[in-house]
Amino acid sequence: MSTAPVATPYRTKLFINNGEFYFTIVECPGCNLKFRLLWPVTVSNYPRNSILHLKCPGAEHSFTSDQLAVGKIYHVRVGCKDYPAAPVASIVSPRAPQPTR
Repeated sequence: MSTAPVATPYRTKLFINNGEFYFTIVECPGCNLKFRLLWPVTVSNYPRNSILHLKCPGAEHSFTSDQLAVGKIYHVRVGCKDYPAAPVASIVSPRAPQPTR
């Protein structure tokens, strides 16, 4: 019995705290390709302080959002429909600080 991958529905825009929905644009640190992120439909708000695991649709370079320089991940309202798109591979929430003993 073979198992086919389950299709995951994605959204192109996320809610940002000012009441608007935005695309998220990333510039690959390996090849400088700008691409827009596709978010799992279970995510509706931008996951601030989380680490995003990403894969460039051009060079297929895997990287995480904490490896990006300032300004290499940003949000726009319009004008990026022609950018290639790539799904967010995973989102890792920050750990709560552990109490010291």
